[in-house]
Amino acid sequence: MGSFELPTIIISKMPNWKKLIVSGSDAALSSLDVTNAVTASYFKGDGSALTGIAGDITSVTAGKGISGGGSSGAVTLTSEYLLAVDDRDMKPNTSGVGSTIKGVKPFFTTLGGMTSTADSDYQDVLVLDTYYDTSGGNANALSFDKSTQLIRHWQAGQTATSWGTSKTLAYTDSNIAITASAFVGDGSALTGIDAGGFGYSNPISMSADTSTTAGNYTSIYGPMQINSGVTFTVAATSLVKVETF
Repeated sequence: MGSFELPTIIISKMPNWKKLIVSGSDAALSSLDVTNAVTASYFKGDGSALTGIAGDITSVTAGKGISGGGSSGAVTLTSEYLLAVDDRDMKPNTSGVGSTIKGVKPFFTTLGGMTSTADSDYQDVLVLDTYYDTSGGNANALSFDKSTQLIRHWQAGQTATSWGTSKTLAYTDSNIAITASAFVGDGSALTGIDAGGFGYSNPISMSADTSTTAGNYTSIYGPMQINSGVTFTVAATSLVKVETF
């Protein structure tokens, strides 16, 4: 029969303290109740079964996008900026915002990746969703083109797999092409309109100086063309109405 070594447990009693020594090739102690502090050079294991552990935090280190921290006293952490995520085909359902998370999240992504697969048309994108579920509405995103001054607004459901069709924001100094079935107002504030782009047939041609009669009402039905050098005078208290076809 082979030899083996038994664990040795020694408990020494002194007037004000007790000492416990556990030794052996595979010594183990399944339970130990201590009412005061335990001092050791190290503990073996992950500590997952330890309870009632309390101690002081010795250091707080600021990570990326955060400043502050310290190793003593009251420390403060300050958020300096939002860290961007490199996700070149980011979709509403993969943004991480809106599904129980309320917030704003920046991304480095691509235009193609907003609706399909990633390409090389790079974009800076801010995803905004300030409510944690769909009862608060859709998720919004603003994409800033990294090769030209162009901003697109996207909106889609939080679980959508595509951002869908965007709307392009206009700058105040941009040349804007407008397509509409009708305009409301008198157009007095419109500037920069090129009349050469209007097409019409059989216009009313005014080839000589013409004046309206005071107190009278004049109605012109159809497009009117005033020839070069011709003056059309609207007299005081007269009324002129021009109707298009």
